[in-house]
Amino acid sequence: MVDPAIAPALLVVLPLLAAAVVRLPGVATRTAGDVIGVGTSLAVAGIAIRLLPDVLESPAVHVIGGWEPRDGLAIGIPLVADGMAVGFVALSALLVSAALAYLAVSPERRPATLVLTLLLLGAAGGFVLAGDLLSMFVFLELFGVTVYAITAGKVEEPAALPATINIAVVSTTGAVLFLMGAGLLYRLAGTPNLVQAGQRLAEVETGPALAVAVVLAVGGLAVKSGLVPFHFAHVDLDTVNWSPHAGLFGALMLPLGLFGIGRVAVLVLAELPEVQETVRVALLVVSVLTALVAGVLSLLQDHLRRLLAFSSVAHLGIAGLGLATLDPKGVAAAGLYVAGHGLVKVALFLTAGVVLHRLGTLHLGGLVGRGREVVVATVLLAVGAPLLAGVPPSGLFVGKTGISEALEAAGLSALSWVMYLAAALTAAALARFVAHLVRGRPVPDDDLGRVLEHQPDRRLSTTPRTLVAVPAGLLLAGLGVALLPGLLPGAGQAGASFLQPAGYEAAVLGAPAAPAPEAAELEPFKVDAVLEGLGITAAGLVLGLAVARWWRRERRLATAPLRGLRRAHTGLVNDQMTWVSVAMAVWCAVVLARLSG
Repeated sequence: MVDPAIAPALLVVLPLLAAAVVRLPGVATRTAGDVIGVGTSLAVAGIAIRLLPDVLESPAVHVIGGWEPRDGLAIGIPLVADGMAVGFVALSALLVSAALAYLAVSPERRPATLVLTLLLLGAAGGFVLAGDLLSMFVFLELFGVTVYAITAGKVEEPAALPATINIAVVSTTGAVLFLMGAGLLYRLAGTPNLVQAGQRLAEVETGPALAVAVVLAVGGLAVKSGLVPFHFAHVDLDTVNWSPHAGLFGALMLPLGLFGIGRVAVLVLAELPEVQETVRVALLVVSVLTALVAGVLSLLQDHLRRLLAFSSVAHLGIAGLGLATLDPKGVAAAGLYVAGHGLVKVALFLTAGVVLHRLGTLHLGGLVGRGREVVVATVLLAVGAPLLAGVPPSGLFVGKTGISEALEAAGLSALSWVMYLAAALTAAALARFVAHLVRGRPVPDDDLGRVLEHQPDRRLSTTPRTLVAVPAGLLLAGLGVALLPGLLPGAGQAGASFLQPAGYEAAVLGAPAAPAPEAAELEPFKVDAVLEGLGITAAGLVLGLAVARWWRRERRLATAPLRGLRRAHTGLVNDQMTWVSVAMAVWCAVVLARLSG
């Protein structure tokens, strides 16, 4: 058993130490590195899972350097393990374990990849556990720098350098925006501590300084999360990257920013209901836009990884709807949705890697009718399509059902159909791809859908069983994760504690433990919800097959209204920064108008 007083630190320190150890002389061999990497990530997952039942009732805190609170004041840097944060660390560690196991037998392996992947895990854990704004920034940037280094490592990939520049410029801009916002909040509150900042900001006049601070902090995290219109660089990143890391970025990097927005809204803006409501409404609007735009664009892609990249953004929008309800059930369901999506998305990207190394391309034109050459991979992609739609009893189904109920409770039941449509579109996109893999109908060339693509280092004449075992296991986990004993009650408790953080505040300030709030009740397996989930799944699959059947004939008509939207995805960093600048200006104007009015 791990002492809860040091467990939060272990969740961060273990992967960082392992990243250093695997490069030591005498250890830096492929086999030893694989064993250490997979073993460390599994150890982190084990610690997080063991810690989870305890922190659902009362968060565990480790103060770095032993600077414990004095007289009710937090003077040190706390790592706070509550249910939502520990759950995210457990998910991250399990997905990293799967990615490293895949890399151990994959031709995509590079010497520095293992080190960077372990740093990625440590940074993700540090961000969600950080109890102050400045530590959040440090871990967020460590995560970002690791992403840039992994992408830049594909030196032989023609599109790797532009993608690295794009994500580095856009993501660093988001980090700088967040840092400036955090600095302003520090100046206004006199502390970077999340809990104390929330308490002290209640005494600050609601004026332009506070408005700009909130705009910068929340806007910077939105850029990091890839919400529309900040998604351009993220889509390019996932398209050209290593298959395991493209999956990790879609499953972890995007929700990381969403988690940060939730932390700021709930803790820092706790005593500012008008500002909190402004952030909530803005997140609601942007999440709807993200789900719809990315869902439509996923259906228009002729490159498998780009299709999956847009799908990741669309599902982020769905999770954002759950967070934007600021309802315990909605937040708990959003957490389950992120978990279910992460398992499925990493599996699909890993499967795309198998296809690439067998057939040498991921462009639909080069894959038409070749499903017989990659039978197992084709089956896995076919299984992934209904999972993306949220077929019962998958984690995506459970999350989507809970978010729908939270939206209905908030008087926003119409937005549930936005969520259903986005999920169906992503399923249709993958179903269309699989149909062309199997049937072999010719696909016309698409001048807007071409993606620079490098031939893999080594083509595989056969598919190693171990290479498909990992994605198959993840898909199975994505289907059955919601059936794990105690998961739904635990998620309900984590969602309630996230929004009613009395226990979090008491733990950070060294006060007596506060009673845990009543858990949100998640009951997704009702007859009407199951039938609804099956209907949405069927609609998505039928749409995908129909598009595959008639796309050639109707392509020009179907895409004409959307060509402007597709042309906006130029891959040029100056265009992407224009979108960032315009969106931030609009966000600033909205907040200033709201607070001044």
